[in-house]
Amino acid sequence: MMPFEPPVAVAPGRHPLRLGVFVGAGFAAISLAWLLVANRMPALELFAPARNLIAAVAAGILLLMPVGWFAKSPGRMFVSGGLASLIAALLYRIAELFFPQLAGRMSAFHVFALGALAYGLVAALDWVVVMLVLARHRPFAAERRRLP
Repeated sequence: MMPFEPPVAVAPGRHPLRLGVFVGAGFAAISLAWLLVANRMPALELFAPARNLIAAVAAGILLLMPVGWFAKSPGRMFVSGGLASLIAALLYRIAELFFPQLAGRMSAFHVFALGALAYGLVAALDWVVVMLVLARHRPFAAERRRLP
């Protein structure tokens, strides 16, 4: 009888659901702040290009976290990014209640689909790269067995 072996745990702080919630909440906070500053503070209109650049860079770095953390695990990358997209879409839906013109630009479903599709594409490309790297480390020639 084999001794009990505990299941392999995910590295601490690298759980896809935890990271997805963190990225989704962070992106929601950045987006909400961006939306409020752009629409409720007309005195800061002079700094609109700088505001947009700072918010876009912060959001871009935050949204790349699942790609960097789960580079060798495309499935976890997709789960984390999909959950972040879902949280962003829920915030977008709530923001549509206070800013009605958002619904004319894009619906909350489109926000979710865009995020999930982007993470799905990156995860698929990552999977191909992982397979190519693994194939490179294995011999291509199959061993031949002799018939008895």
